[in-house]
Amino acid sequence: MKNYIYLFVILFLLISCNKKQEIRITALNPANGEPWPGLHYSITQEKTGAFSENYKVIHEGFLDANGKAVAQVKMKNASYRIDIEDPGNTCYENEVQYTFAKNDTNFDFVFELVPCGKLQINIQNTNCQGVSDTLSIYRTHSISDYYSNVPNPAIYTGCISIIGNLNNSPMGLYTYNGFAIHGGVSTPISDSIYLNEGETKIWNINY
Repeated sequence: MKNYIYLFVILFLLISCNKKQEIRITALNPANGEPWPGLHYSITQEKTGAFSENYKVIHEGFLDANGKAVAQVKMKNASYRIDIEDPGNTCYENEVQYTFAKNDTNFDFVFELVPCGKLQINIQNTNCQGVSDTLSIYRTHSISDYYSNVPNPAIYTGCISIIGNLNNSPMGLYTYNGFAIHGGVSTPISDSIYLNEGETKIWNINY
């Protein structure tokens, strides 16, 4: 009976040692929900040696037509890194690479990449009543966190006239809503514009 127990333990350890972790990779454009097919990806093992860092590509391939890939990786006590090909002409990336380890609990990795268009935003107070005039607008984009690192709402006061630069900007739906105050009277204001990949647009915000 003991021999059977020992055999079972040995088999269990062998199976556990050879078990592979499923790594799931996705690349998509969050501005329109479309996938990024055909991009090259690689998984690199990073292990600290006595005097140096050792790097070894243990798996690589290409994303399928749905912008997805599944890799089976035999993991050791090391760090791992996923890199994905830069498709070029992108104005937004949520991550350029991910790192993970054997004891992690999440092995789903999503890369968000958004192509560029060119957008110029001009803001003009066309009915200025004085320095107390105010424009307050809350801005959104198809990328949920696009405006997270700038003041939002944006507030402008006085008789402003701003001619913006023509900048590379991520494609997608841009919106604003808020209010304009002239002479103490508040008026709701809102608008939207959709920028396609490779497109050039001028957005005039007149109030």
